[in-house]
Amino acid sequence: DGDIELNGSSSPVSAMVLDASGKQVSASVTWEAQELTGITIGNGTTLKLSDATPGTYHIRPVWNGLYPADWLTVTVRPQRELTSIEISDPEGILADRRLDDTRKVSVDLTALDVHYIDQYGEATAAAPEEPDWYVSKDGATQIESVPKPATNYEIDKAGTYAFYAQWKGVRSNALTLTVYPAATLNRIVIADNPQDKVLGEYILGSGTNTFD
Repeated sequence: DGDIELNGSSSPVSAMVLDASGKQVSASVTWEAQELTGITIGNGTTLKLSDATPGTYHIRPVWNGLYPADWLTVTVRPQRELTSIEISDPEGILADRRLDDTRKVSVDLTALDVHYIDQYGEATAAAPEEPDWYVSKDGATQIESVPKPATNYEIDKAGTYAFYAQWKGVRSNALTLTVYPAATLNRIVIADNPQDKVLGEYILGSGTNTFD
């Protein structure tokens, strides 16, 4: 993740110098590596992980070139790489929707949660402001790119839409949105209020019969 100042306050290791009686004395130490290649300690104090080769190494503190301590094991792991992207919808952005006759269904994909995970199962420090978004319809294998910014993706046809986030060639899990057709009129139900008796019995020739 970066170079380490071995004598710094945030260093994962520390060293102290003791006199013959075991009392700590104020003295600075330098550090050395057992291996000649693969790892470097700059100026005797800075562990140069940015230049290191993955592997297992050993370092130790030394005071005034004398009295070296025991070797400490240092494992250098490969540089972090993006291995997976996880998207979720805690706000229900992709809840089922229905078309109507006047407007399209609009979806703001940037409101989804996006997490970028490295090979160690940790969130990566580097992440884009917005990933590339893709969509497929009704289980199709072919996916289409969503124009950026993906704040207003419009849908005008019913179906099931699957959305993916992608960055550096890594594609996320899919989240789906079901869009139903616009509601259509298929029957009319009428009922007579018994109190009004609008649909009662009428005798022809007895007057003007009206229905309201």
